[in-house]
Amino acid sequence: MNVYLAAYKYWTLGKKYNRFYIELGWSAPLSTDSAITQLTGDPITSNTRYNLSFSAPGGLILAAGFSFGVH
Repeated sequence: MNVYLAAYKYWTLGKKYNRFYIELGWSAPLSTDSAITQLTGDPITSNTRYNLSFSAPGGLILAAGFSFGVH
C-alpha cells in the first residue's frame, strides 16, 4: 500500500476538450516490509530483484500524455 501526492498542468490542444498534460509528484510506501518474498522455484537473479524493487511503490512520479475529450 502507498500514498502519493501529485500535481499536473494541462494545455488545451485544438478543440476545447483535447489536452496535453504533464504530471509531477511523489509516492511513499506505507509499510517497510520487503516487497519481494519468494516462496518456491529457482532463486531470482540480482538483476530481477533490482527490477522488482524499481517498480515497487515509492519515489518520483513523472508523467506526460494526451487527454481526448468526448462531447
